[in-house]
Amino acid sequence: MTLTVENGCFSYDGRHTVLSDINFSASSGEILAVLGKNGSGKTTLLRCAVGLLKWSSGRSLLDGKDVSHMRNRELWSKISYVPQAKSSFGSYTVLESVLLGFGSSISIFGKPQKSDAEKAFAVLKRLNIENLAYKKCSELSGGEKQMTLIARSLACNPKILILDEPESNLDFKNQITVLDVLSKLRDSGICCIFNTHFPDHALRTADRALLLGDDGKCICGKTSDIVTEENIQKTFGVNVKISSVTSGDKTVKTVVPVSTV
Repeated sequence: MTLTVENGCFSYDGRHTVLSDINFSASSGEILAVLGKNGSGKTTLLRCAVGLLKWSSGRSLLDGKDVSHMRNRELWSKISYVPQAKSSFGSYTVLESVLLGFGSSISIFGKPQKSDAEKAFAVLKRLNIENLAYKKCSELSGGEKQMTLIARSLACNPKILILDEPESNLDFKNQITVLDVLSKLRDSGICCIFNTHFPDHALRTADRALLLGDDGKCICGKTSDIVTEENIQKTFGVNVKISSVTSGDKTVKTVVPVSTV
């Protein structure tokens, strides 16, 4: 399954352009990272891409079908949107929260069945957080909240997973945990699209990257071609050096900020 954006433009007031001529596609078994400065429109881009906001011009296509012409039930059975972990969970347990993700498959007057609970627990096991099943969401740490949101989004077996800054406000361990989960989901055939403040995370995880500039326009391509020292300097106004670090049998690229431009 492929999500494609063609010539996407967006303005909140019709005068000030936030996004201009956005073009990209992301397919099954692929991770796309969206990068840009604070206020550049990363979250707006994600919301427009899946129809939560309406493009001022341009369109989003899901396997060639215009997202704006799809019924909500059809669209959200194929795409899941994961907001930032600061979202409220209420007094639900983790298992109950994941059961909410079955909303598109449980009728409006229906109740979750035993089989639904078993499927929800299986999702928790898939993410190795089954130990949290009966813990109140109000008692979760930031990392646990983010993993719970991802679990809930997987309840309807989406083909495409959209994540809004999934590693923000997490400590190092939880950042890596979330990124590793995205890699495993990609390897299982899911398309993952996430926005991030961290170029390192794009280099570590993403197959392709999209970089938003101050003018609302973007460049998109293979991550190693997009997340370069030159492009980061132009976009973020920071001189950086990109290097590789090896520990044991694992090598990762890291972005070291040197100075502002």
